[in-house]
Amino acid sequence: MAARLGVTSLGLPKQCPELNSQDHLGRELKRLVVANRQYQTIDQEADEAERWLRGLTPPTARHKAGLLSSDFWLKEFV
Repeated sequence: MAARLGVTSLGLPKQCPELNSQDHLGRELKRLVVANRQYQTIDQEADEAERWLRGLTPPTARHKAGLLSSDFWLKEFV
């Protein structure tokens, strides 16, 4: 279906988190929301993580994910 729609799939090499913008965003979430904090349940922790993510403005999310970097490797596709 992807080929029929003209969509090209780009795979990431294994063990290259610097190429994955979601890893950058996840690292920030961990640092600000879950690291060194004790929640009563995993559901509370997940709710807090979701609240943090949903609270980001689109420009802030792009910045934290590294998408605005001048050397972001997928810049031509974003």
